[in-house]
Amino acid sequence: MQTVSNMDWIINLGEMTCHNINTDIVVGFEKKGDALFGKIKDLPDNIYEQWANKENGVSLLRNILTEAEDVFLRIYNENDLKTD
Repeated sequence: MQTVSNMDWIINLGEMTCHNINTDIVVGFEKKGDALFGKIKDLPDNIYEQWANKENGVSLLRNILTEAEDVFLRIYNENDLKTD
């Protein structure tokens, strides 16, 4: 298991997860062929309630998922290059 901290995110390559330390949102990643897909695994109730009542709630979720994907994929690819 390799865990890497990146400011707001903790990336666990062994579990294929990315955890935001500010919101407690956990994004899991699944490999399908050559691609990795992120999916929200854990969305705390308080965040869900706050964002559900906002007009831009869906955009906030999309943004956090995109941010997690960017951070995770960068670390994943860096680690993959080291093992080649």
